[in-house]
Amino acid sequence: MKIVIADPIFLPEEYKSRLEALGELEVYDSVPSSLDEFVGRIKDAEIVVVGRYGVSAEAFRHAPSLKLISLWQTGYDNIDLEAANKQSVIVSNVPNYAFDSVAEFTFALALNLLRKVQVADMNLRKGKSVDLEILLTESDTVTLHLPLTPNTEHMIGASQLAKMKSTAILINTARGKIIDEEALVETLREKKIAGAGLDVFEKEPLPLDSPLLELDNVVLTPHIAFLSEESIDECTYVCVENIEMFAKGQPQNVVNPRKLAA
Repeated sequence: MKIVIADPIFLPEEYKSRLEALGELEVYDSVPSSLDEFVGRIKDAEIVVVGRYGVSAEAFRHAPSLKLISLWQTGYDNIDLEAANKQSVIVSNVPNYAFDSVAEFTFALALNLLRKVQVADMNLRKGKSVDLEILLTESDTVTLHLPLTPNTEHMIGASQLAKMKSTAILINTARGKIIDEEALVETLREKKIAGAGLDVFEKEPLPLDSPLLELDNVVLTPHIAFLSEESIDECTYVCVENIEMFAKGQPQNVVNPRKLAA
């Protein structure tokens, strides 16, 4: 069985040895510069581990031996699940990790903007299930923690931003496309909200000509909210365990269960 780590992940010797015990292991420590380079890495693989690099329908077509994609992250919006199902490829992710790291980073961004961490913490601890309109109109701090799906893409657009207080801040450590970035830029330019803290963007890495870079009421960081020693170790642990369980015929953390039912 050929296992390919197709882009850089945290992989200590302990986990590398566990994968080598399962089959031939090939590890790449650089991000593919093109689809052709990525395809060259995975074309003969049965198991592929990817972090931020996605697997498109085109990539699936060039990897006929592929049986499992083990994601080194929670989000799977960068995987063409329809193509995976069509090719009978199981896709496993790492659910429920880095909660503490992301929460800490979220409030670090909020502190940079308003220094009202106590208020944000108090509101968070209340844990109320309000609808989106009430949340937007009454909250001093709005933080986003949800996956990118067809239903959540651009769920925060011009009309939603217009409902927010002029003193409110918006924090996004989830996925960039949940916010309509063009609408957010306009909102920030006109000072209709106090500011935003963004760790994710519609295009990553953030283009050097992005209008967000011209604004002084936004804090920008390069998709690192999850990044702590504990969280990346946990991510690798689950990612490797997903492969081991697949090898035993007991796949876990599967995000395309229709394939298993087929």
